[in-house]
Amino acid sequence: MKKILLVIDSMLLTKSAVKYACYIANMTGSRLIGVFVENEPFPEMPPNMQVFDQASVGNNDNNPVWASASYGLENSIREFTTGCKSEGVTATVFLDRAVSPGELLEEARLSDLLISDATISLSDKNEEIPSRFLRHLLTNTSCPVLITPPVFEPPEEIVFCYDQSDSAIQAMKQFTLLLPYWNECKVTVLTVNKDGVLLPEEKRRLREWLCKYYSNTDFKVLAGNTDMELSAFLMRSKRPLVVMGAYGRSVVSRIFRESHADSLIQTLAFPLFIAHS
Repeated sequence: MKKILLVIDSMLLTKSAVKYACYIANMTGSRLIGVFVENEPFPEMPPNMQVFDQASVGNNDNNPVWASASYGLENSIREFTTGCKSEGVTATVFLDRAVSPGELLEEARLSDLLISDATISLSDKNEEIPSRFLRHLLTNTSCPVLITPPVFEPPEEIVFCYDQSDSAIQAMKQFTLLLPYWNECKVTVLTVNKDGVLLPEEKRRLREWLCKYYSNTDFKVLAGNTDMELSAFLMRSKRPLVVMGAYGRSVVSRIFRESHADSLIQTLAFPLFIAHS
């Protein structure tokens, strides 16, 4: 892996996401690029100024909208670069300005990993987790995404969520080849279905492949409702990093809801890697 994008709200830097990004950049020797995404238009903006960039608003310190936004962005960029240096990472800022979600998605096409904080939102209104922006990102990016929790802790266990689909296999491959540095971690292959069944031959083949990369592999097969059993298992795990294929998007919302510790700060309790085909 050579290129990591860290998605940042241009008005609010989340330090734990920076720590996760630096941790992985140091681990992999990858280039770290901060992408500051512009917020939704401010309510007080007149209709003819609903595109927030320097060209439309004008770089004018006498304009209160521009001055406030410009100060927030400059402060966030300064905190980002300073935070990265303190972690031993020399990071850069994509285009040296706030960009649109479309520009972010275009840059992600030729990136290896995209990292985002679970609580990121580009709205000045309270939003449920995940926000509209994060849902849009998960749905439209062609790059694997790592969603980070509010507190940085190195993972102690890798949990592969396996629904017996091709996308789940693809997720295992993407994660393992991009991030082969947790080969000594405990690895759990988690399967949840109505009957709690994983065929012996399928399990044997999976174990055979995983053992080429990991030294401690286990399987857990649960019966019941996928959303409920998956969420309950992950909440009981100790510092897991969870890996999901495309099917994971259907349960991401439930995992977010079940893992928040404070109803006012709904957030994810563990890092979540979501692969894309």
